[in-house]
Amino acid sequence: MDIRNELNQIKQSIETLHVDLSQTKSELRKLRLVIQDKKREKPKEVTLTNPMWCYEWDQMTIDLDPKTWKSVKNGDLVVASGRGTRLETPLPNGDDRFQRDIWTFNKEWKGSVIIEMAEPEELPEMPDIAYRGDIEYLDIVETEVQVTRKKRKPL
Repeated sequence: MDIRNELNQIKQSIETLHVDLSQTKSELRKLRLVIQDKKREKPKEVTLTNPMWCYEWDQMTIDLDPKTWKSVKNGDLVVASGRGTRLETPLPNGDDRFQRDIWTFNKEWKGSVIIEMAEPEELPEMPDIAYRGDIEYLDIVETEVQVTRKKRKPL
């Protein structure tokens, strides 16, 4: 009787292990598919435009290549120059000064952006801030980029 109980316990343990292994195998298949999909994901370039919350400055726009955009999304500190802008209303002397816009991503927290304005020839200690806030409040337009692979030369 003792041996039968032990055999039944061994049999139940084997059945439990079989179920566990089947579930693990199924989970591994799902993970493999997720990884394959990630590898297939095409790189995206992006155009970002700040919201019209600032009355002093026009909307600022910046174009980022796929590598830079990926760094921004990963939370890396990124500093880049935007397209710049000219004063909407020229000064009385006719000067419509060009202002550059410097975008700093993920400096204050992951997902943050600061847009600073300055004249090209000066690096002010206290630049004008056109926007400070979350990246998610920007207008974000992602465009898939076709990856061109170099053909290998025959040996």
